[in-house]
Order: sequence, then C-alpha cells, then structure tokens
Amino acid sequence: DVTVEATIAPDDPVLASAVGFNVYNPDGIRIAESTARSTPGRRHATFSSDVAGTYTVQLYNYTDGTPISYTITW
Repeated sequence: DVTVEATIAPDDPVLASAVGFNVYNPDGIRIAESTARSTPGRRHATFSSDVAGTYTVQLYNYTDGTPISYTITW
C-alpha cells in the first residue's frame, strides 16, 4: 500500500471540502481521493496497485480567492 499525505494551510471547516487531492494511475484512472485526518490541515489517501509507471497527484483548491499552501509526502 502507498499513502500520500498533504499538509494544507490554512485549513478550517469551511475549506475542508474545497481543498484536497486525487491520485491517478498510469492509465489516467482515478484510484484514490484525499480524506481529512483528525489533525487539522492534513489530508491523506491510501492505494495499492500492481500497475508499473508514473502516478499523478492532482491538487485542487476550489475556494475563490483563498491561496492555499500544500506539502505532499509519499
């Protein structure tokens, strides 16, 4: 299994559903989407795959006019 985690700032309940990330496999199929952790400002997704290749993490921020800082770890 692979876990991808994002640290997001700022974070509050209003932003919780508007910021996060998706993970796509080498075939372009979304295989995971982030969920909130109990720690504010953290999102994570866990996936497993036997497909070799490059995986893509798509960060999103659907808030209007609120810049968000991200840090991604694998």
